[in-house]
Amino acid sequence: MKEEYFSKEYDLAVATCLIADENKAENIKLIDISRKTSIADYFVLITANSTVHARALVDNIEEGLQKKDSRVIRREVAGDGRWFVLDYGTLIVHILTSEIREHYQIEKLWTEGKNMLDMAGIQKMINPSQSKVKAKEKAKPKEKPEKVTKEKEKPETKGKEKEKPETKGKEKAKDKPEKKAKQKSEAKTKTKE
Repeated sequence: MKEEYFSKEYDLAVATCLIADENKAENIKLIDISRKTSIADYFVLITANSTVHARALVDNIEEGLQKKDSRVIRREVAGDGRWFVLDYGTLIVHILTSEIREHYQIEKLWTEGKNMLDMAGIQKMINPSQSKVKAKEKAKPKEKPEKVTKEKEKPETKGKEKEKPETKGKEKAKDKPEKKAKQKSEAKTKTKE
C-alpha cells in the first residue's frame, strides 16, 4: 500500500481536529485556505456546547499541539468566551459556541466545496480502511451491557419453587416440620435457663 505524506501544517490541522473530536466537539471542519489568502494555510472550525466547553477545548488543543512542538502565537477571546481564536501561524483554530457559529457562518466565506473536510473526511484521509469500520459501528445501535448480579437466577416455571442450595449436608428447618418444631423447643429451653 502506498503511504501518503502530508505537510507539517496539514498534520497539525488534523491533530487539532482529532483532539477536538476526542473532547466531544461538534461540527468540526478543516478548511484549506492556502489558495485564498496568505494569512494561513488552514482554518479549523469547531463548535463547543458551552463557554466552559469552549475553554476546555482551548486548553486541550493547546496542550495537545504543544506535545507536537507547536506553540500558539496569539490567542483571542471574543463574545464573553463564546469565540476563541488560536493562531499557530499556518493554522488558525476557531472554537465557537453554536449561536456564534450560526450567526457568522465563517465556513461560507472560505469554502469552495473541495477545500473543506468534516471529521468523516478527515478519518477517511488518515486511514481509509478504519473509516469504513467506524461508519459501520456508528450505524449499529449501541446495546446496553447487562447488569452483573451476585447470583443469576434461573427462570421459574409455573407452580414450581426455586431450588435453594443446601448447607453442608444439613436440611433447612422449613423443609421438615418436625425439625422446625424441635428447633423451637430447643430455643425455648435455652431462654428459660
